[in-house]
Amino acid sequence: DVLRLLPPNLRDDILSFNQRLLFEQVPLLSGPNTPSAMRSRLAPVLEKRVMFAGEEIFEEGAIGSELFFIVSGIVEILSQHSTSIVKAISDGCYFGDVAVILGGRRTASTQARTNLVLSVISRH
Repeated sequence: DVLRLLPPNLRDDILSFNQRLLFEQVPLLSGPNTPSAMRSRLAPVLEKRVMFAGEEIFEEGAIGSELFFIVSGIVEILSQHSTSIVKAISDGCYFGDVAVILGGRRTASTQARTNLVLSVISRH
């Protein structure tokens, strides 16, 4: 990986630049009270992921180890307890946080309504 050969400050700047759209879209990451150090620490661990319309992201009841940020596209949130879509979320939203933070199982299923670009952070 070429980035590993760079000085740490330059590497962090490049990684932050690559995540700038995400950092601008997500209120949690773009607010005036969000320390830039938080963004600098997040940038190296965020992984880009592309998914296609109709693709399942995760299933309700599965163990959750990833938190997802939507860079572009629409995600449908589904539940075993409902025959319709519970909610649709898009650019700048995040999901998967409940299972990751509490260390439990997914409380809903998710699937891509449109093609998606996600930034993913893993607990591992």
